[in-house]
Amino acid sequence: MIVATETETRRRVLEACRGLEALVREAEDLGGAGERSLENWKALLRELPGRLEEGILRAAVVGPIKSGKSTFLNCLLGEEILKRGAGVVTSIITRIRRGERREAHLLFKTWSEVNEEIRQAMILLPGQAERPADGGFDLRRERDRLALGRALSALAVEQRLSEDALDRNLVLLSDYLRGYETVRSVLSEQPAEQRFAGERFLEHWTFSGDEAHAVYLKDIQLKVAGVPSANLEIADCQGSDSPNPLHLAMIQDYLHRAHLLLYVISSRTGLRRADVQFLSMLRRMGILENVLFVVNVDFNEHPTLPELLRLLERVREELSLQVAEPALYAFSALYHLFSRIGERLSPKERKLFEGWQADADMAAWSEREMCRFQEEFDRLLERQAGRLFWQNPVEQLRGIAAGLSRWAAVGGELLGRDAEEVRRLHERLRRRRERFADLGGLLQAALAGAIPQLREELKTDVHRFLDPQSGEVMAALSAFIDGYRFPDAPFSPSPGKPGFSQALYLAYREFKQALDRFIAEQVTPDIVRFVNAAERKIEARLAAVAAPYRGWIEEACEAMQRELEGLGLAFDCPPPDPLPSIAGFLQAAHARMPALSAGIGYPAKMRSEALLRLGVYRVVGKVKKVLKKPEQEGTADLRAFREAMARLRRETREALRFQFTDFRENLKFAHLFRVTDEAARLLAQCFEERLGFYAADFGGIVARLAAVGGRKEETRQRLTRLHDRCRELIPPLEELRLAVSARPA
Repeated sequence: MIVATETETRRRVLEACRGLEALVREAEDLGGAGERSLENWKALLRELPGRLEEGILRAAVVGPIKSGKSTFLNCLLGEEILKRGAGVVTSIITRIRRGERREAHLLFKTWSEVNEEIRQAMILLPGQAERPADGGFDLRRERDRLALGRALSALAVEQRLSEDALDRNLVLLSDYLRGYETVRSVLSEQPAEQRFAGERFLEHWTFSGDEAHAVYLKDIQLKVAGVPSANLEIADCQGSDSPNPLHLAMIQDYLHRAHLLLYVISSRTGLRRADVQFLSMLRRMGILENVLFVVNVDFNEHPTLPELLRLLERVREELSLQVAEPALYAFSALYHLFSRIGERLSPKERKLFEGWQADADMAAWSEREMCRFQEEFDRLLERQAGRLFWQNPVEQLRGIAAGLSRWAAVGGELLGRDAEEVRRLHERLRRRRERFADLGGLLQAALAGAIPQLREELKTDVHRFLDPQSGEVMAALSAFIDGYRFPDAPFSPSPGKPGFSQALYLAYREFKQALDRFIAEQVTPDIVRFVNAAERKIEARLAAVAAPYRGWIEEACEAMQRELEGLGLAFDCPPPDPLPSIAGFLQAAHARMPALSAGIGYPAKMRSEALLRLGVYRVVGKVKKVLKKPEQEGTADLRAFREAMARLRRETREALRFQFTDFRENLKFAHLFRVTDEAARLLAQCFEERLGFYAADFGGIVARLAAVGGRKEETRQRLTRLHDRCRELIPPLEELRLAVSARPA
């Protein structure tokens, strides 16, 4: 099953952690109580299991609508977790983690958030001339719901469609109305939660699989036993071709944090235009490296295996235009899900499953492909987990084992010397330890000098890219706004054309959706690529600061080893790796790009101002008519419309400048600067720990030599056994360290 080797890694790490804790306690009993090195090791071993639970490895399941993503995930987990079926089923990103029992945790929006979304969607909506007395919309008021329902019912067909699809604002408003009765008792002025566990678990389908209820959700997380690792999170994302740009913005936010993408393609359609557009966006974001492509095969659509193989070859050729040597796998997720459900199949499903089983060639081929995919999926997850989560902890354990082994060996040797000689040797070792402390101080100083410069460079990069006046992003948005053309056609004298209010709404809607789509498909991918590059810059700069210390620490370790050999201790202990995983520190710093909503706020008063101008122009037209200066029919409407659209351009540009100013500052201070400081702190802490592995203190043994008395030989034998037991831990930890340090090919 998924990442079984990662589970084995966790077991081995925790086992070594428990073993070393017992050995450290024994060392304290043998004279090391109160020694700083032993206290530090004990604290680290006590904290390490908790650290292992903090890291999250994220795998995102993406693909177009109706490609079978939820079915694929159910197959992967071996049970019906997510709702599957025809239509747009997944309405929100559903995160799945491991749990002792099945449990769904739903987090809802507040009433304020719901009403604000509705207010934005209602701007310029025809039929909304009358407003509540207090000037604000509240879905909880019956009169407001009735007024909104009447406005939606009054819209003509052409007003409901946008690019041959239902207008997403109208869908949003309709969904809020349809779902109100179900959720009204759940929502409050604070984010509300609901949990469905045990036999009620599948009740989460009411919300996650129905857009009318999902619009009220902020987050949904499922816990099931089928996810074998506590550090693995799998996300079922909305369709990549969803008509709602806000869905795409949610997907983009998650993909920026994901370590692996599973891209699902339906064998019924092959690679579609929506796939090509989405893959192009992923390439712009710079996240096409770790993608596994899965063709979800519908056995009913492919009468023979050769026919299916021809389809797969075509898909591979088309994918290769986007990705060099794509990792492509194909199998029937529904067939394998049915095989795992077994006795719980309905009569109809059983009949279908048995029919598929009858085609032995197709079934055997799908089994082989499923196994091949599973092996590669496990391998990628294992390597990503090793790089991000395990490399530093395993190195810490190896260092403790080596340091404790050395402490026991030196302590046993000191017990064989007279008191004066012990004091002299202890002084020599103390001076060596001071050399290690000096190296730690030098690294701290180097980081203290490098971090301000790095922050300044990041600030310059962010301002150049996101400056609200002249940055690259704002320049692209300004070009789009200036280049957008509003049609004058609605105001021609042809019969059947919409009135001014309707035309204003249609123009506003088309412009806003075009802008939201431009942001989602063009701007956000560029921002994600920029942030990824900035994070790589942080990683590279910290690694560059730390790199020179590798040689210096190795030299200090060799000098300490020679000092120990001079005491008659000729044993081989591997030195600690002084250059830890910076990527792991970035992960530990909880790096997450601030959200950039695809929705732009627009002033609701724009409609009333446009109607006021229209009234003025029409009065002027009537005056001219009296004065024998008649205007062409529709001229007043057209003038008012053009001025309203010019106002829309100005307001949009100002709203974007405000939004990107806020985003720029959040990106600097709440993300890049914080990640830089936290990663540098963790780096310095890790260096100090690793230096401590080689610079153990022996003051406790020196101070207690006189107290040992006649038990000196017994104590020496116990130290020898302690040394040997620590030495036994080092080879398997070294083997594990090499395994988890491997990088993905």
